[in-house]
Formats: sequence, structure tokens, C-alpha cells
Amino acid sequence: QLSYLAVFGIVYLQPKIYNLIYIKYYLGDKIWQISSVSIAAQFATFPLGLYYFHQFPNFFMLPNLIVIPLAFAILLVGLLYLVLSWLPYVQELLFFILDLLISVLNKGVKWVESLPYSIYWGVSIEWYEVFWLYLILILGSAAFILRKSRLFIFTLVGVFLLLLYNVGENILLNRTRQLVIYNVNNEVAIDLFSGRSNHFMATERLINDDEKLLFHVKHNWFYRMGAEQPSASSVVPDGNSMLQFDKQTLWLCSDPYVDSIPNVDYTYLRTIDYFPTQFIKQLRQTKTVVILGDGIGYNARTFFSDQFDKSRIHDLKADGAFTFVY
Repeated sequence: QLSYLAVFGIVYLQPKIYNLIYIKYYLGDKIWQISSVSIAAQFATFPLGLYYFHQFPNFFMLPNLIVIPLAFAILLVGLLYLVLSWLPYVQELLFFILDLLISVLNKGVKWVESLPYSIYWGVSIEWYEVFWLYLILILGSAAFILRKSRLFIFTLVGVFLLLLYNVGENILLNRTRQLVIYNVNNEVAIDLFSGRSNHFMATERLINDDEKLLFHVKHNWFYRMGAEQPSASSVVPDGNSMLQFDKQTLWLCSDPYVDSIPNVDYTYLRTIDYFPTQFIKQLRQTKTVVILGDGIGYNARTFFSDQFDKSRIHDLKADGAFTFVY
């Protein structure tokens, strides 16, 4: 998606952006030419960048001034290396130049990344906002290219409606209290949101695994709070435990061999391979909603789906995250 859109931006938009400014000096013209490529590619891809990676590169023009010339030089030297690799001394010289160019490129990109405020991080938009942004971009581009004031007005209306939607969404989120149980492989991850703050409870492994948190959890933090870290966090105990939120009760069960089960609103069954008959019988007599964790075995998962009313079962593996507004 990113590749096709970037190519479209460069092929269609870059000439129009480049022609906006005329620079008679060769070096200045080349810098503006590379910059116009960066602007066109970024213009065509930034909604997807916000959606997938939750970030916007503020200095996107700067690394391309380094990458584009060096990438061309690396390609040229690399081809020469392949053609002339049979010449001993020439091969070593070309390899040294190639290695030097790649090192300069990598260090240049890392330097830009290390600059303060190089990335605006923590953006969260929904899939329909991606389409809305592209509609605005298409209308704005058409207004600019065709010089149509009516299209420009439509573009402004689109921007206003998007801003209005986001203001309404923020007001709603500020007033919402919500329980979220995430579907994370072999882990427990629970969020209690209260407006713009949250209490995150998870296994210790998951709390210390930034990559897994980014993939499974942090998108919701960006959306709900605009933050990369939780307001508060705690480690979920290994055994059975109880969680109280407002007037609701959640029982986290990892050991079904108990004399009696508590009368709770929600029962979260964690990593369990086998359930005693007595446990199942007691569970069916309650009105609890059963949440099946990722670690529940296939046979037990199938049994719950067949024997319990579907309104009382939520399978994290099949249904995704469990959410409840309280």
C-alpha cells in the first residue's frame, strides 16, 4: 500500500510541486528537486503512516536529502562491484567504497532520528478516518491543480467535519469508563480506563516487552489517552485473583481445582488445559460471563462454545478483545 501510494505521489504530484519554485542555481535546484520528491511521497502516504505506525516524521525532508543521493551512489557502486569483482584490487576498492557509503547512509538516518522532536509519536486514527483524510487530500489536490474555488471550499468543509468528529470523540472518551481485556498470546493484559487515565494489569513478561505491547496494546493507549505509557500499572498474580471495578467483579482463574467458585460478573479463564466436572457444573449455575483466554486448550474451548449460551461466552482468540463500558 505504501509503495504504490508513494510511487503515485512521486509520479503524479512531484512534477506539479517542483514547478511551483524555480531555482536557477544547479545545487539549489537539485536540493529542491529531492525535497519535492519527499513532499509528494509523504503527502500520498502519511494517512497510512498514522494508521499503521502511529507516528509522523516531522523532519521527513531532511533524511531524503541524505538517502536519495547515497542510494543512487550505492546502486551504482554495487553494480560496478558485481561487474568488476574478478579484478582483485578493484574489487577491494569498490567494496571499501560501498561499505563506506552504506555506513554514511545509516549514520545519517540515525542522526536525523536522534534530533529532538524528529517524530510526532502516539497518533491513533481509525480506518474510516484514513479514507476521510484521503478524500480531503484528493479534493485539496484537485482544487490546487484545477484552480477550482468550489473544490477548495469542499476541502475546508471536509477538514472542519473531521475536526468536529475528533472533538466529539475526545469529549466522549473523557467521560467513558471501560474495561478492556486484550488478546495477547500466552499473556494476560487488562486495562481499566477512566477518562484519559488507565490502570494496566498484565503479566511481568508482557509489561517488560515493548514490542509486544506496541503490537497488541499501545494502539488503544494512543487512541484513548494519546500516551505511550499507562497512567499506572501492576503485575497480575500467577494464581486465582479478584478484580473489582465500580460495582462489577472480575475473577481471574488459572487454577480450576477449587472447592467453590465465587459469584462474580465476569470469569476470565487463563492458561488451563483441563476443567474438572464440578467446576463446569458450578460455573453453569452462575450468571457469570465466561472469557476464554488464549491459553485455553482446543477441546475445552470447543466444549464451552457448545455447552454454554453464546451470550455468556467471549473467546479472546476468536472474538478479539473483550470490552465493557461501566
